[in-house]
Amino acid sequence: MKRCPKCRSSDIRKLPEHPRLKISHHFCNDCEERTPTHRLLDLPDQRTITEFSVDFKWFDLWVGAFIDVPSRALYIILIPTIVFKWQKKEVYICEFCNSDMHQAAYNTGDGWLLFYECDDEQCDHTHDLEDYWPWGDERVSGDDLEKRGWKVV
Repeated sequence: MKRCPKCRSSDIRKLPEHPRLKISHHFCNDCEERTPTHRLLDLPDQRTITEFSVDFKWFDLWVGAFIDVPSRALYIILIPTIVFKWQKKEVYICEFCNSDMHQAAYNTGDGWLLFYECDDEQCDHTHDLEDYWPWGDERVSGDDLEKRGWKVV
């Protein structure tokens, strides 16, 4: 499914082709950005899940609530060191077996290849993200990718 490279929304519409430029564009209705068609992301379908966890964190010696907007998580600490966490995640779905897919990265030697890999061991389907690098000119290591939720293989 084609998605906006900025907000990953699938709510896009094709604009009429410019007579002189000969490049087709799409318009995202969510972030209101105009994008050339060749820059759209081809991502698998996704669904939103909510995860809940309770953890012991010896270094969290405070009481209150914290909203982590980039990772879409809510942390509530009613008793120091006991952390309640609610998090919303976007999970991509394999088009062949309908299992969840996870983000993975492979170091090719010239850079990182980003792709989605099916969680079902029997399916073994991958979805490559060619020319997709969401961090601009930033160089990232394998540790940085793991911190950002990518599995390094």
